[in-house]
Amino acid sequence: GPLIVPLTKAAYESGSSPRPRNLFSHSDQQSTWQAHAPEGASVGWGGRLGDILGSTNASRAFTAISVSGSAVWLSGRDTMQYQVGANGANGIAGIEGSLFGSTAAAGALRAIVTADSTNLIARTHAGVARRAIDAQASLAAGMLPDASLEALPRVPGSGAENPLAAQLRVVARMIGGRASLGVQRQVFFVSLGGFDTHDGQVGNQGRLL
Repeated sequence: GPLIVPLTKAAYESGSSPRPRNLFSHSDQQSTWQAHAPEGASVGWGGRLGDILGSTNASRAFTAISVSGSAVWLSGRDTMQYQVGANGANGIAGIEGSLFGSTAAAGALRAIVTADSTNLIARTHAGVARRAIDAQASLAAGMLPDASLEALPRVPGSGAENPLAAQLRVVARMIGGRASLGVQRQVFFVSLGGFDTHDGQVGNQGRLL
Protein backbone atom coordinates (compact mmCIF):
# COMPACT_ATOMS: atom_id res chain seq x y z
CA GLY A 1 0.00 0.00 0.00
CA PRO A 2 1.00 3.69 -0.12
CA LEU A 3 2.88 3.78 3.18
CA ILE A 4 3.16 7.05 5.10
CA VAL A 5 6.51 6.16 6.70
CA PRO A 6 8.79 3.10 6.44
CA LEU A 7 7.04 0.36 8.40
CA THR A 8 8.55 -2.74 9.98
CA LYS A 9 6.55 -5.71 11.18
CA ALA A 10 7.36 -4.81 14.81
CA ALA A 11 6.23 -1.19 14.29
CA TYR A 12 3.04 -2.40 12.63
CA GLU A 13 2.23 -4.83 15.43
CA SER A 14 2.93 -2.28 18.16
CA GLY A 15 0.98 0.48 16.41
CA SER A 16 3.85 2.90 16.98
CA SER A 17 3.98 4.18 13.38
CA PRO A 18 1.24 5.85 11.31
CA ARG A 19 -0.21 3.84 8.46
CA PRO A 20 -2.79 4.33 5.69
CA ARG A 21 -6.36 3.53 6.65
CA ASN A 22 -7.54 0.00 5.78
CA LEU A 23 -3.99 -0.97 4.85
CA PHE A 24 -4.72 -4.51 3.58
CA SER A 25 -7.78 -3.63 1.50
CA HIS A 26 -6.92 -3.47 -2.20
CA SER A 27 -9.76 -1.12 -3.16
CA ASP A 28 -9.03 1.25 -0.27
CA GLN A 29 -5.34 1.45 -1.14
CA GLN A 30 -6.11 2.09 -4.83
CA SER A 31 -8.42 4.91 -3.73
CA THR A 32 -5.68 6.26 -1.45
CA TRP A 33 -3.23 6.35 -4.36
CA GLN A 34 -5.78 8.15 -6.52
CA ALA A 35 -7.48 10.47 -4.03
CA HIS A 36 -5.45 10.49 -0.79
CA ALA A 37 -8.40 8.88 0.99
CA PRO A 38 -9.84 5.35 1.21
CA GLU A 39 -12.81 4.07 -0.77
CA GLY A 40 -15.66 6.56 -0.78
CA ALA A 41 -13.50 9.53 -1.81
CA SER A 42 -15.19 11.70 -4.43
CA VAL A 43 -12.32 13.87 -5.71
CA GLY A 44 -8.95 12.68 -7.04
CA TRP A 45 -5.81 14.66 -7.67
CA GLY A 46 -6.02 14.15 -11.45
CA GLY A 47 -9.50 15.66 -11.37
CA ARG A 48 -8.26 18.59 -9.31
CA LEU A 49 -5.64 19.19 -12.01
CA GLY A 50 -8.51 19.12 -14.49
CA ASP A 51 -10.34 21.79 -12.47
CA ILE A 52 -7.32 24.06 -12.93
CA LEU A 53 -6.52 23.16 -16.54
CA GLY A 54 -10.07 23.06 -17.89
CA SER A 55 -10.32 26.81 -18.38
CA THR A 56 -7.46 26.66 -20.91
CA ASN A 57 -9.46 24.35 -23.20
CA ALA A 58 -12.10 25.46 -25.67
CA SER A 59 -13.73 22.05 -25.17
CA ARG A 60 -13.73 21.37 -21.43
CA ALA A 61 -15.31 17.93 -21.99
CA PHE A 62 -11.95 16.56 -23.19
CA THR A 63 -9.91 17.80 -20.22
CA ALA A 64 -9.91 14.61 -18.11
CA ILE A 65 -9.91 11.42 -20.15
CA SER A 66 -10.02 7.82 -18.91
CA VAL A 67 -9.10 4.96 -21.24
CA SER A 68 -9.59 2.47 -18.41
CA GLY A 69 -13.09 2.87 -17.00
CA SER A 70 -14.27 5.00 -14.12
CA ALA A 71 -11.49 6.25 -11.81
CA VAL A 72 -11.79 8.50 -8.78
CA TRP A 73 -8.37 9.88 -9.78
CA LEU A 74 -10.05 11.85 -12.59
CA SER A 75 -12.99 13.17 -10.58
CA GLY A 76 -12.73 16.87 -9.79
CA ARG A 77 -14.91 19.37 -8.02
CA ASP A 78 -16.07 20.72 -11.38
CA THR A 79 -14.39 18.33 -13.81
CA MET A 80 -16.19 15.24 -15.05
CA GLN A 81 -14.10 12.49 -16.61
CA TYR A 82 -14.79 11.50 -20.20
CA GLN A 83 -14.39 7.77 -20.78
CA VAL A 84 -13.20 6.33 -24.07
CA GLY A 85 -12.47 2.79 -25.23
CA ALA A 86 -9.62 1.09 -27.03
CA ASN A 87 -10.95 2.42 -30.35
CA GLY A 88 -11.70 5.93 -29.15
CA ALA A 89 -15.09 7.44 -28.37
CA ASN A 90 -17.88 5.16 -27.18
CA GLY A 91 -21.10 5.86 -29.04
CA ILE A 92 -24.68 5.09 -28.01
CA ALA A 93 -25.64 1.91 -29.83
CA GLY A 94 -28.58 2.01 -32.23
CA ILE A 95 -28.98 5.75 -32.82
CA GLU A 96 -27.05 5.92 -36.09
CA GLY A 97 -27.75 4.19 -39.40
CA SER A 98 -30.08 1.23 -39.12
CA LEU A 99 -31.64 -0.33 -36.02
CA PHE A 100 -33.10 -3.80 -36.61
CA GLY A 101 -32.98 -3.03 -40.32
CA SER A 102 -34.83 0.27 -39.98
CA THR A 103 -33.40 3.78 -40.23
CA ALA A 104 -36.69 5.08 -38.84
CA ALA A 105 -36.19 2.98 -35.71
CA ALA A 106 -32.70 4.44 -35.22
CA GLY A 107 -34.10 7.94 -35.57
CA ALA A 108 -36.89 7.18 -33.12
CA LEU A 109 -34.44 5.84 -30.53
CA ARG A 110 -32.27 8.92 -30.90
CA ALA A 111 -35.31 11.14 -30.43
CA ILE A 112 -36.32 9.23 -27.30
CA VAL A 113 -32.94 9.43 -25.57
CA THR A 114 -32.43 13.13 -26.40
CA ALA A 115 -35.97 14.47 -25.97
CA ASP A 116 -36.52 17.25 -23.44
CA SER A 117 -38.96 16.63 -20.61
CA THR A 118 -40.70 18.35 -17.72
CA ASN A 119 -39.47 15.51 -15.48
CA LEU A 120 -36.19 16.50 -13.81
CA ILE A 121 -34.60 13.04 -14.04
CA ALA A 122 -35.62 12.54 -17.68
CA ARG A 123 -34.46 16.06 -18.61
CA THR A 124 -31.07 15.52 -16.93
CA HIS A 125 -30.65 12.15 -18.64
CA ALA A 126 -31.46 13.66 -22.03
CA GLY A 127 -28.92 16.43 -21.46
CA VAL A 128 -26.22 13.88 -20.66
CA ALA A 129 -27.15 11.88 -23.76
CA ARG A 130 -26.98 14.95 -26.01
CA ARG A 131 -23.56 15.92 -24.62
CA ALA A 132 -22.33 12.36 -25.12
CA ILE A 133 -23.52 12.27 -28.73
CA ASP A 134 -21.93 15.63 -29.53
CA ALA A 135 -18.65 14.70 -27.81
CA GLN A 136 -18.48 11.35 -29.58
CA ALA A 137 -18.93 13.01 -32.96
CA SER A 138 -16.25 15.64 -32.20
CA LEU A 139 -13.79 13.05 -30.94
CA ALA A 140 -14.33 10.64 -33.83
CA ALA A 141 -13.65 13.47 -36.29
CA GLY A 142 -10.80 15.11 -34.39
CA MET A 143 -8.44 12.42 -33.12
CA LEU A 144 -5.66 11.01 -35.27
CA PRO A 145 -6.64 7.98 -37.37
CA ASP A 146 -5.49 4.67 -35.96
CA ALA A 147 -3.71 3.79 -39.20
CA SER A 148 -1.35 6.76 -38.73
CA LEU A 149 0.45 4.96 -35.87
CA GLU A 150 2.67 1.90 -35.85
CA ALA A 151 1.35 -1.55 -34.99
CA LEU A 152 0.86 -2.30 -31.32
CA PRO A 153 3.59 -4.29 -29.54
CA ARG A 154 2.78 -7.84 -28.46
CA VAL A 155 2.93 -9.42 -25.02
CA PRO A 156 5.96 -11.75 -24.94
CA GLY A 157 4.97 -15.40 -25.01
CA SER A 158 1.29 -14.86 -25.74
CA GLY A 159 1.24 -12.92 -29.01
CA ALA A 160 -1.64 -10.79 -27.71
CA GLU A 161 -1.61 -7.04 -28.11
CA ASN A 162 -0.13 -5.23 -25.12
CA PRO A 163 -3.21 -3.85 -23.29
CA LEU A 164 -1.36 -0.89 -21.76
CA ALA A 165 0.09 0.00 -25.16
CA ALA A 166 -3.43 -0.08 -26.63
CA GLN A 167 -4.59 2.46 -24.04
CA LEU A 168 -1.56 4.69 -24.60
CA ARG A 169 -2.23 4.51 -28.35
CA VAL A 170 -5.65 6.12 -27.80
CA VAL A 171 -3.99 8.80 -25.65
CA ALA A 172 -1.50 9.49 -28.45
CA ARG A 173 -4.31 9.76 -31.01
CA MET A 174 -6.15 12.28 -28.83
CA ILE A 175 -3.03 14.34 -28.17
CA GLY A 176 -2.33 14.30 -31.91
CA GLY A 177 -5.79 15.74 -32.56
CA ARG A 178 -5.67 18.37 -29.81
CA ALA A 179 -5.94 21.31 -32.21
CA SER A 180 -9.11 19.90 -33.80
CA LEU A 181 -10.52 19.04 -30.38
CA GLY A 182 -9.83 22.52 -29.00
CA VAL A 183 -7.67 21.47 -26.06
CA GLN A 184 -4.23 22.54 -24.83
CA ARG A 185 -3.90 20.78 -21.46
CA GLN A 186 -5.31 17.36 -20.61
CA VAL A 187 -5.07 14.68 -17.94
CA PHE A 188 -5.26 11.01 -18.99
CA PHE A 189 -5.84 7.84 -16.99
CA VAL A 190 -4.63 4.41 -18.12
CA SER A 191 -4.08 1.30 -16.02
CA LEU A 192 -2.51 -2.13 -16.00
CA GLY A 193 -3.92 -4.71 -13.60
CA GLY A 194 -2.98 -8.25 -12.65
CA PHE A 195 -0.29 -7.52 -10.05
CA ASP A 196 -2.28 -9.35 -7.37
CA THR A 197 -0.45 -12.49 -8.43
CA HIS A 198 -0.68 -14.57 -5.22
CA ASP A 199 1.06 -17.88 -5.99
CA GLY A 200 1.52 -17.04 -9.68
CA GLN A 201 4.09 -14.32 -9.12
CA VAL A 202 7.08 -16.14 -10.62
CA GLY A 203 5.30 -16.73 -13.90
CA ASN A 204 3.40 -13.45 -14.14
CA GLN A 205 5.49 -10.66 -12.64
CA GLY A 206 8.08 -10.58 -15.41
CA ARG A 207 5.38 -10.40 -18.09
CA LEU A 208 3.59 -7.59 -16.22
CA LEU A 209 6.79 -5.59 -15.75
